[in-house]
Amino acid sequence: MKIVDKPELPILTDNDLVLSWDAETSTTRKVKASTLKTYAQQGISSGNTITYARVGDVKAYDTQSGAATANTDITRVLNTIIDSASWLSLFNNQITLQAGIYLVHAAVPGFLCGQFRGWLHNITDNSVAILGQAAYSAAQAAAVSVVNGRLVTTAIKTFYKYGYYIHYDQNKMSIFDPGTAGTLKSTQIPQALFEVARALDAAENLRNGANPGLPPRRNLSTTVSFDTGTIAIAATLPISTGIQVGGSVGVAVSDYLGTTYSAFTNGGGDLSSDTLPEALLEVASVLAAAEKAVTPAENQPNNVQIIFDLETASATISANLPFNTAAGTTGDVVIQAID
Repeated sequence: MKIVDKPELPILTDNDLVLSWDAETSTTRKVKASTLKTYAQQGISSGNTITYARVGDVKAYDTQSGAATANTDITRVLNTIIDSASWLSLFNNQITLQAGIYLVHAAVPGFLCGQFRGWLHNITDNSVAILGQAAYSAAQAAAVSVVNGRLVTTAIKTFYKYGYYIHYDQNKMSIFDPGTAGTLKSTQIPQALFEVARALDAAENLRNGANPGLPPRRNLSTTVSFDTGTIAIAATLPISTGIQVGGSVGVAVSDYLGTTYSAFTNGGGDLSSDTLPEALLEVASVLAAAEKAVTPAENQPNNVQIIFDLETASATISANLPFNTAAGTTGDVVIQAID
């Protein structure tokens, strides 16, 4: 039987039968038109209609929304009911809801605040009602944590607010010791990675310029983009491997420039390397480990990746670091990698 072959019935009477597909039993069943009418009337009866309300933070043009403090819960301002409903009221950044079932959509923007996440908070029960998506605001780029979910309240009134939380303090997560009188000056790991990359890039240029008759060494590319606000580092370093005590595999970076150009002084700081190629891999590994230390796991950044290829005896480093800029005393542009 094909339904398209049957004549269409323009008007239903209570005794008409309608074919219905039962998804639970995977069978076709018949339903009386009167039953369909009953359910339809229940859906549109008083108290069962779908309504909505909208609240937000409304400020004058070019007015900032406030500051963010790392590792701190921050209550976002809610000061205006944009679209009202009888079941919602607003006071002191808190939303009061009647008992019912609600579909929530909230947007929590952030700018220059690193990692953050918004949520809807149940003040009455002191619990997270709906947890939003994690977001990351890099240099000169805004981001939005979206809070979506279904909310069921059984009490007559329940109070909610939403805020956000910076998941790490860059001064704690990426603190770096450059040592004393060493090659590096940076005190944070992303800064140190950029500093080593810049030094190695300069060393390659120096070696290539001093040896025009030799094949050039270009194992590193460092690009600063003011459009995206990121520093892109791409390096392929030659490595050698060996079996260590206990069966582990040790990896060492080969000095492809020679000590005349690749010398590195660690200054007794966090790095142990004595050549620039070694230092680049070491500090990239330190930054990758710092990223993995961020909690919770779903908020871990992944701005640096390291791949070891034992067949080609190479280590590939890819990194994208946000940065800030400032004007130097003589008009030069100062670029500083940030978390």
